[in-house]
Amino acid sequence: MIPKRLKGYWIKSIAMMVAVFLFLVVGCAEEKKDISESTVTQISLAEIDLPKLLEEEIPKLMKQNKVPGAAIAIIHQGHLEWAEGFGYANVKKKIAVDEKTIFQVASNSKSVNSLGILKLVEQAKLDLDKPVESYLSRWHIPDSDYDKEKVTIRKLLSHTSGLSLHGYPGYPKGKKLPTLEESLSGKNSAKEKVKLIFEPGKQYQYSGGGYTLLQLAIEEITKQSYSEFMKSEILDPLGMSNSLFALHSEEVPNLAVGYKKSGKAYPIISYRELAAAGLHTSIVDFAKFVASIVEDKIEMKPAGREVLSNKSLDMMFTPVLNGYGLGFVIISRQGKELITHGGANLGYQSNFYINRDSGDGIVILTNSDSGLIMIQETINLIKKWETENQNSYQFGFEAI
Repeated sequence: MIPKRLKGYWIKSIAMMVAVFLFLVVGCAEEKKDISESTVTQISLAEIDLPKLLEEEIPKLMKQNKVPGAAIAIIHQGHLEWAEGFGYANVKKKIAVDEKTIFQVASNSKSVNSLGILKLVEQAKLDLDKPVESYLSRWHIPDSDYDKEKVTIRKLLSHTSGLSLHGYPGYPKGKKLPTLEESLSGKNSAKEKVKLIFEPGKQYQYSGGGYTLLQLAIEEITKQSYSEFMKSEILDPLGMSNSLFALHSEEVPNLAVGYKKSGKAYPIISYRELAAAGLHTSIVDFAKFVASIVEDKIEMKPAGREVLSNKSLDMMFTPVLNGYGLGFVIISRQGKELITHGGANLGYQSNFYINRDSGDGIVILTNSDSGLIMIQETINLIKKWETENQNSYQFGFEAI
């Protein structure tokens, strides 16, 4: 099982006021949902330790919503403090979710990709405000009524580039994956070309296709595969040893099977579009990433973990349009700043939230299309728990 106490730190009590805002995406698509209070378990939560509460209640929520497997992590003051696996990674084989279970985190890949882009900016190999065309040779944005020279790296990261193609269904096992150039040209699972459909910079238009273009730019600049670059520059330095941007999901060890709402398993589905939807990771690894964007006040480690500077973090967490920064959703109200994103590939749903000031956050990964409902109900449960307890956590979700 995943260790319930990490680094020997003992949780005495945890406070949380959790969001009614969920940002979930289907194969790099974006969707916002409201959360109903009606699903909160009707029990007294006073003086109950949050990990113990989750251990008791999560299996019930999973059963109600037909979610075979899930993993949850709690971050306190920028430090990964508690994590737990629930249910099955593979129902047929009775393989339990544990610390090495790998989930597809879908459009959460975009947030990790942004660290790679900002790393290249820090190395002076990329300029956020130069046309992406100046970095490309293998493929070019098709001519249109709009000026493609206005499509910059910053606009691609913030979904304000004016490019098309919302998201990707993915490629079932046995189906040949296209090249990046073929995918951008329309030979992809969405059967849609990446092209300019709006004036760059004028409006927010969620574009998984734009992130595929960022993937190509990284390969062009570094002369490496996208997976190799992200592993050496981002994943390994953050200690994400069980994570990878995997081109062929069937080759990933310990991958949780993805399930439909009916409980039927999906075939293994892969993605050429790694920056948009291709990160494979465990609960502990992904929580390390989420924790890394804020200061670790327990072990006195800087925000960015020496992978990125505070200047780069500030740029990523500055909203451009529609509350979206450079690869992250930013919720800023009542003096609170919450950083979040969500993801949903076929058979997988996930979400994270972290308070940039306090460093308190939560990560939830599931292997079911029903995961969104379970995530909503888990948040309701934790919110109810917080109102009945006096504790030291400051998640700041009352701002939502």
